[in-house]
Amino acid sequence: MTRGAAAWFLVTTFNFGFGHAFLVVYFIGIFAAPLLTGFALWPSRSVPRWLAILFLVGLEVAQQGTSAGPSSSSCSCCPFAAAMGLLAARIWQAAALPASHTLEPAR
Repeated sequence: MTRGAAAWFLVTTFNFGFGHAFLVVYFIGIFAAPLLTGFALWPSRSVPRWLAILFLVGLEVAQQGTSAGPSSSSCSCCPFAAAMGLLAARIWQAAALPASHTLEPAR
């Protein structure tokens, strides 16, 4: 199969409404998911407010910085990496706390 025939096959076979709708929802989700997560972290009080802001801004900068090249994209990912490390530390601290001091089984 030639390259042109393969390209024609892919374009004609996978050109349907559900695929376009899925693609649109996917790309909206790329930008909406960090916003929703940042806005959910803000009122939860499970993390400091500055960490919720760092998560939101750091992820958006990391997503937009990847098109600038490998050297600048690695620098733009540092705030998000720091936010994820701090969030992971918070989760481990919360998981280390005992849920109950009784030895009775739950009913």
